[in-house]
Amino acid sequence: MKKLFKFSVGILIVGLILTAVGFWGHGARNVSFDGLKPVITKKVNENLLTNQHFDRLDLNVDSANVTIKSGRKFKVSYRGVSMTQPKALITDQLLTVKQTRTVAGVFWDNSATVDDITITVPKGTKLAGTIKATSGDVTVDGVDLSGVTIDARDGDVDLRNLTVEGGKAQLESGDFTSRNVTFRGNYFVKNSDGDNEAVDAHVDGYFLKSATGDNEVNGADHDSGEQQANANAANCLHLTSEDGDNTIKNLQAVE
Repeated sequence: MKKLFKFSVGILIVGLILTAVGFWGHGARNVSFDGLKPVITKKVNENLLTNQHFDRLDLNVDSANVTIKSGRKFKVSYRGVSMTQPKALITDQLLTVKQTRTVAGVFWDNSATVDDITITVPKGTKLAGTIKATSGDVTVDGVDLSGVTIDARDGDVDLRNLTVEGGKAQLESGDFTSRNVTFRGNYFVKNSDGDNEAVDAHVDGYFLKSATGDNEVNGADHDSGEQQANANAANCLHLTSEDGDNTIKNLQAVE
């Protein structure tokens, strides 16, 4: 009981220190820890890399949302807390981005800990490699992927307007969504607690499996278990969820 009391008092003291630092910094400011030192949190908007060609990814980010999109030139940018700004480098056309620091403290602004990594590539670029996100969302819009592995622990995965050649997505509590995606080869989505949905997909077969959720095909509910059609096709989408639902709508054959 004494240990619990001492721990509670310690937490209270830390909170009071952070609050005091925030107010002394000219008003209610966001405060976090740099080691044991409380510091006022600063927001940054930085270009990490510009005009350097790459076609492979090795992303390992802790808190940031990741967005991959097409644009005029190669660029990697970061918007968020300075303490969690990632490191980015390119070696032999491999883009490596690593973000390993987290922020804890007192935040008066709810958006203070929201951070984003945006990767832009010229139209027509095809990317391979791995994307690992611990708590942020992963969005890919208009950039083709080849054999990419996406590992998202607590965030969502959203694919839009692109072609996927093989690969897989693994999620724990987030949702997987695809819109207007062409799936070539076998693509596997494995989810624990989230939902999986594919709308306007170009694919020749599908395999759906849910332990406790529903499998819905074009508005028709097939309850839990397995649902499939032409599952041995060369171009097949596999959606699996333990507790979530699988939904597919308006599938079309691959041309």
